Amino acid sequence: MSGTVKRALKIVIPMIVALIIGVIPAPEGLTQPAMIYAGIFVCVVAWLVLRAVPDWAAFLACLTAYVVFGLAKFGDVFSSFADGTIWVLFGAFGISTVIAKTGLVKRLAFWVLRLFPETYRGQMTAFYATGLVVSPFIPALIGKGVILSPIAAAASKALGYERSSKQATGMFLAVWVTAGILGFAFMTGAAPVLITIGMLPADQQANWTWTSWFIACAIWFVVVAVLSYIAILFISGANKPQSKPVASTGEKGFAAKQLEELGPMSNAEKTTVVLLAVAVIGWIFGSKVGLSAAIVSVGIFAIMAVIGLADTKDVTERMPWDTLILIGGILSLASLLTKLGISTWLATVMEPIAAPIVANPYVYVFAVCILTYLVRLVVVSSTATQVIFLAALGGVAAAAGINPFVTLFVCGASANVWHLRFTNNVFIPILRATGHDMCEHEDTLSFDIAFMVINLIACLVSVPLWQSLGLA
Repeated sequence: MSGTVKRALKIVIPMIVALIIGVIPAPEGLTQPAMIYAGIFVCVVAWLVLRAVPDWAAFLACLTAYVVFGLAKFGDVFSSFADGTIWVLFGAFGISTVIAKTGLVKRLAFWVLRLFPETYRGQMTAFYATGLVVSPFIPALIGKGVILSPIAAAASKALGYERSSKQATGMFLAVWVTAGILGFAFMTGAAPVLITIGMLPADQQANWTWTSWFIACAIWFVVVAVLSYIAILFISGANKPQSKPVASTGEKGFAAKQLEELGPMSNAEKTTVVLLAVAVIGWIFGSKVGLSAAIVSVGIFAIMAVIGLADTKDVTERMPWDTLILIGGILSLASLLTKLGISTWLATVMEPIAAPIVANPYVYVFAVCILTYLVRLVVVSSTATQVIFLAALGGVAAAAGINPFVTLFVCGASANVWHLRFTNNVFIPILRATGHDMCEHEDTLSFDIAFMVINLIACLVSVPLWQSLGLA
């Protein structure tokens, strides 16, 4: 069977299933429009799981189907693109393109590297620190990793580490953890955060600010950051006393030489630093003076465009419109799930099965973590994984007093694993950006296992915090 035929079947069969579901008489507690919605929902999830079409295309088709089948008016369905969540991400992506274009991230990386000794432990720590500093400001996870991982590869080579060595692998993991994982603790640090907020009930979305999100994620962030750093040290053998200075790279060292080549900071870099500082202050404190994160993000990016730091290409070619369409689709999907009474019905159906699990928040968090790890063996899309868990468990968990945030956050954080080559579409591009000069997928699997344990611990110890915030 040819690839074209296989792809066609992956597209058509879910559509046929959707039509069948849509014409089945609605069971007690549901309306026929709800059945049509359920059919469309199943089709979209199947497309996401099978990777039949791009995620954004699946959700764009979903929105169109809502209108065609009379589930909602066009203006209501596509009004989700006016939501503040979309514009937070639009502005943040725009700001991140300017940061990358000016070379500010590279300069920061070399500056931090220069502060640490040219030992493995010193340079790994330097990349870890750089990633932590950069992570809150660039929502494109792949973008952050693609900027930093080639620098790590060059540093690793200059310091004399062989490909697939424990040291080269450890330096790559330092970039991956801080750029690809820990960004989930910041509203502007990972696009999946905005996707997660978009899945929450409409009446809750406005409650999440940059500050409130970080507070809710703070314990998870600290535990994952500290334990991951320790795990990398042990896996790479840097915990042993014989961690010695590596091969000399010259009198000035690798980082100093790179900074010399970059030359002094340009006016564009200096201006970007100032505007970025203003953006950070706005994201953290803006809500206290009536400024939303969306206004801050769009406003700062608009200033950058007016003064020439951003141009048309930054919007037309570098802006990830696919992600913005994806979030818009999720906002509408989540809204209709509630309006049509499907969430309530699912909670009623799932209650007998899930009641023992949701009765205790620690048991529930443990179960969601483990089940997510297992589901990711077959479901490539982390978004699809969250959609599945929200639909299956969100309603019954909410009825037991567990806020949908807990379900979505634990699932989203736990979905960031890479046991198989194809299970993490962020990890692979970042790894490839090194030119395969540092390590291969197989070299990182021991840390994948370590991360699963670390993430489980971090989620469990976050429960008391979530309880104090009224989330569990």
